[in-house]
Amino acid sequence: GLLETITSRAQAIQFRRLSVEEVRQGLVSATTESSPEDVDAAALLADGSLGHARELLRGDLKNWRAAVLQELAHFGSRSCPAFGIALATLAETEGKRLFATEKETKKTASEESGEVAETESEESDWQLKSESAWKRHVFRRLLELSEICFRDALICAATGSSATTLLLQSDQQKLTQSLARDFGEEGCRKALVALREAWLAVRLYIRNDVVA
Repeated sequence: GLLETITSRAQAIQFRRLSVEEVRQGLVSATTESSPEDVDAAALLADGSLGHARELLRGDLKNWRAAVLQELAHFGSRSCPAFGIALATLAETEGKRLFATEKETKKTASEESGEVAETESEESDWQLKSESAWKRHVFRRLLELSEICFRDALICAATGSSATTLLLQSDQQKLTQSLARDFGEEGCRKALVALREAWLAVRLYIRNDVVA
């Protein structure tokens, strides 16, 4: 979609995911308060992103993961709607909180620089879009964390609970075995497909009734 005069002067650079060991080294060099166990867990769950790993150690992502694990602790095949509602509710709450924080930060920066919104409608429109974007951001993160849980459960169901070295969440073996037992290999596959479809729907901003 860009003009040829622009693309002819651009160079495409592909960024690969970091290895688990590279993420771990990055965390160790920048973190002194976290335990080795927490660092190892964050490196495994970060999907090659040092930024995600740092969030898992001390940011919002750590709290969101705890909330997902808590919901999955009493999750069953008949409680899918309740699980989805719980994630949506958390995304709603956290999205509003993050938007309010960002809005206050922008307001303070604007006041310091002397910039203000020209009209009240301009401020209202900006607020609606930003808050909605934050909610979608949180919801995608929650779905990603849920995927990790069912990914481990699928491995457990397919290979047996003894294959702990293949799990991303070695600190959640009890939950992993419970999901594997309740859903089985096929059920875990279906859950992963549903979670990925929901993630794509949220990313593409499809209406809520379609996602449901």
